[in-house]
Amino acid sequence: MIKITALGNYGVYDSEMKNDIMSTYCKSEKGCELFRYLLVNYGKKINKELLLELFWPGMSNKSARQNLSSTLYFIRHAFDRILGNGLGKKICRTTNQSAWLEFDENIWYDVEDFNNEIKLANKTSNNDEKIEHLMKAATLYNGDYMTEDAYNDWVIPVRDELRDIAISALVELTELLLKKDRINESMFYNVRLMQIDPYNENAIKNKIKILETQGRITEARNIYVKYAGHLKKRFNATPGSEISEMANDLEHKYAHCTEKGTEFSDSFDVPTNVGKMGAILMDFETFMELSRFESMQREPRGAILSFKLNGFEDMEIENKKSIIMKLGSSMRRGDVITYSGNNIYILLIKSGQAFSRAVQQRIIEKEGFIDLVKKLGMSLVSEIYKLKNLNDYLIFESAFRT
Repeated sequence: MIKITALGNYGVYDSEMKNDIMSTYCKSEKGCELFRYLLVNYGKKINKELLLELFWPGMSNKSARQNLSSTLYFIRHAFDRILGNGLGKKICRTTNQSAWLEFDENIWYDVEDFNNEIKLANKTSNNDEKIEHLMKAATLYNGDYMTEDAYNDWVIPVRDELRDIAISALVELTELLLKKDRINESMFYNVRLMQIDPYNENAIKNKIKILETQGRITEARNIYVKYAGHLKKRFNATPGSEISEMANDLEHKYAHCTEKGTEFSDSFDVPTNVGKMGAILMDFETFMELSRFESMQREPRGAILSFKLNGFEDMEIENKKSIIMKLGSSMRRGDVITYSGNNIYILLIKSGQAFSRAVQQRIIEKEGFIDLVKKLGMSLVSEIYKLKNLNDYLIFESAFRT
């Protein structure tokens, strides 16, 4: 089998994902570029005259056609080297007027799989099936399409279309999981959504709903304030009516908490319906704000556990989710987990050094977690950062920045 990936990292790989077929066997840069163009237009027959104008402008028609013919040969030859002589013609197809790509069961293309999962999700009326298909689609969307061709006009419309589809899918997935009280999974995919589109209004609304569900009124209110400030500063606009109504409701709840003298950190009691994951999953920015706040308490006793996993940043979403969920299930309700780059961070609320070391050791020795780390060929480095005062927080922040 040949595996073609274009979401996140582009490559045309053999079955073991070790050798990039085009860069190894296609001895023509123009051939590699032409293949990408045909891939972007997969499912369409492209008129050869258009290819001549695009790739050999200003050349005589005869010379341009000779160049096209030899370039198509280089593409086919690359596939012949992997699949066998003559099979390249079955992939890179031509007539006198057109050229196109055609894949059979020997070719796996992530964009086709992604689009298929979206179609299946849209077709079913069963929400459990819909969630399953949307999760698979989210796993396949590892980043923007064809980032190597950042400025080619023929890539940009497809990239934008796939990005919009992914955003819509993540919004729907987050909302479906939230309705089913699968809170931490909902938060996971909403964090993913905000990595792609940080100020997506639906993502902001879902984040506020999630935080409200967890009783974290102050954080929910702060999310709205930041969002409203961004709209005002960037676009001189105001939030929509639905999110504004949510904000008004938050203000009433916040005022009620203030009247009762409720502490900010008291809002981290997690409902019993969050599933197996004990720790709350949140985005990195909010995690840092909470950590800073924890270090400034009258009697701070928190600590941050840091787990550095080489290759975590480039890992598929589903594997990231598995690791985070395994770690989170080891935590107490009220602890907080986040990730950034190759690092996973856990904030242990009101925890002494001895307890923090015990938790760290428990995680390092956790069979399911370590087995997964080894299976993925990763190495693990773990550290503890105490949070007894603001200076401790600044030390942690400095370590992260470097």
